[in-house]
Amino acid sequence: MIIKTEPSPKNKFFESIIYILEKMLLLLIETIITSIFLLYVQFSPQMGNIWWRGDYFSPMGAIELMKYPFREPKMWNLEFWDVNYYIWMIIGIFMYINIKLNYLNIIV
Repeated sequence: MIIKTEPSPKNKFFESIIYILEKMLLLLIETIITSIFLLYVQFSPQMGNIWWRGDYFSPMGAIELMKYPFREPKMWNLEFWDVNYYIWMIIGIFMYINIKLNYLNIIV
């Protein structure tokens, strides 16, 4: 006699909550990375005064700096990685994957 057993049913609600929490973690990490990047370029001796110039706030300076690697191929050279926003984002994604695999015990 063979008894056919079904795998235990998965709780869709629990899975969706886990999915939402994982995406919130990614958003949190990328927000922190973006904030650190903006502070770094603002107070860096090589760059400085990107989004705060003199007595006025200029957020377009930071936005233009973030878009600049798409216009200037030299920004992808190793010497400019510290001011390349997308390199910082890649590092943030690696941090997220590391946290997810090592600390959350969830397979990607």
